[in-house]
Amino acid sequence: DAAEIALHLRFALDYAAAPREVGVYSFRPVEGRFWGLVVLAPDQPGLFSRVAGALADCGHNVRAAEVYTARDGLALESYRLDPIAGGPIDGDRELERSE
Repeated sequence: DAAEIALHLRFALDYAAAPREVGVYSFRPVEGRFWGLVVLAPDQPGLFSRVAGALADCGHNVRAAEVYTARDGLALESYRLDPIAGGPIDGDRELERSE
């Protein structure tokens, strides 16, 4: 979806402007009943499994994930997570905790 690609680009530009070890960005897509989470970091073996494991440890169900690696070695991981039970307020707190 073009809107999500544009959002990924905005996150990547933000990450590039203020480099840090890991950049984590959340979003709520217009369609669907899931949360979006984007992780940007230098690509390294095991990165995907560590992030997915951390999300599972927080109680999230990963419905889908996509991973992209740029030529310069930057990894962009995009996750779709089921909201955690408890309603929108609890869900927002839980998503912040995951970040």
